[in-house]
Amino acid sequence: MNRQALEDDVPPGVLVRWTTSHLAWLETVAAARKEYAANTKAANRYQADQSKGRTLDLVGVIGEWAFGQWSGVPWAANTRPDYSGDVGRYEVRATPLTFGRLILHPADPDPRVFVLAIVSLTEQHATLRGWTFARDGKRPVHWSDPTKMGRHAFFVPQHRLQPMATLPKLERGSPP
Repeated sequence: MNRQALEDDVPPGVLVRWTTSHLAWLETVAAARKEYAANTKAANRYQADQSKGRTLDLVGVIGEWAFGQWSGVPWAANTRPDYSGDVGRYEVRATPLTFGRLILHPADPDPRVFVLAIVSLTEQHATLRGWTFARDGKRPVHWSDPTKMGRHAFFVPQHRLQPMATLPKLERGSPP
């Protein structure tokens, strides 16, 4: 299947916009996360490109916030890692790439729900493209290393994600 056919098959997703005041607060949360990581010498678990660290932190924070706004699930704006879920029991993976894929790692818990947020800093919106259980996204066909830097992971294309309208409801106390 060619790229255009795959792009045409991508569901429209859910658009969430932010204001300048939202952005100022989100930048503060992202900076606090970065500072916490530096102060605790937190490991860069997946060797992300640190030259883009501020942008990646902000994109991640915006993706989580956008999902919380859309879903109504309270977002805690954690500045420290919370491995019980980014927003409630949900995990959010965010990217600034329009046709970016949802990245899963072998250690991601199979029963967890992961949501993909595409964040446009210039247009001030995030698009929630879809979701998958980690177990469904961790298929051999998605295993790759697009950077060719020894950073293999499962890269789930947007057209393989479930529509946001079908997102299962997870309660904070429920199993992952």
